[in-house]
Amino acid sequence: MNQDILFSYQLESGKSLMVIVSNNI
Repeated sequence: MNQDILFSYQLESGKSLMVIVSNNI
């Protein structure tokens, strides 16, 4: 698997996770 694709996927999922966490504050 292409590392750039994997990195961008982790980055996007990390952003989504932060949004969820900040919405729960």
